Amino acid sequence: MQNTGASWQMTTLSPSPLIIAMVQAATSLPLFLLAMPAGALADIVNRRTLLLITQLWMLAAGAALSVTTYAGAMSLALLLLLTFLLGIGTAVNRPAWQLQLPT
Repeated sequence: MQNTGASWQMTTLSPSPLIIAMVQAATSLPLFLLAMPAGALADIVNRRTLLLITQLWMLAAGAALSVTTYAGAMSLALLLLLTFLLGIGTAVNRPAWQLQLPT
């Protein structure tokens, strides 16, 4: 839902297809870059603590995204940055989350 909303908002900020595609890149790039280190981190540290920290990280980024949008202060760079920060949270959260689920 956040990806769709961010892409929609980017269309209001810039009509350029390249800039709009950068929203998806900002979401996917952290998963590509951090998959291996995040998996190792999930094996080393307490998974519950890691999940709490990453959820708080994503809460802060999502809240900042909401506040800046509501205040009308959103810019192209800020939207990409906050989307990238949410992608980092997802990338670090996902291995710990998957290890918690029974197989």
